[in-house]
Amino acid sequence: MSLRHPGQPLSAADVRHRLLEACARAGGQRAWGHLHGVSDSHVSDCLRGHRRPGPTVLAALGLRRADDVFHTTAEPTDADQ
Repeated sequence: MSLRHPGQPLSAADVRHRLLEACARAGGQRAWGHLHGVSDSHVSDCLRGHRRPGPTVLAALGLRRADDVFHTTAEPTDADQ
């Protein structure tokens, strides 16, 4: 996985991929969770996309949540202005 510049937005899939790689380096989900004080079931739920990673998981991955970010998907129509 290529590294991104600090502050660059990541998709949920990117975050799951980082977590998966971190778990592999630690020796598995249970080992990674134990190292960071997170249950292995929580790690598993995050990896499967059933739960959003919380502050502890994000901090361990060197990430933070920024929910108030908006991205344009199309030009506004006259009715939208």
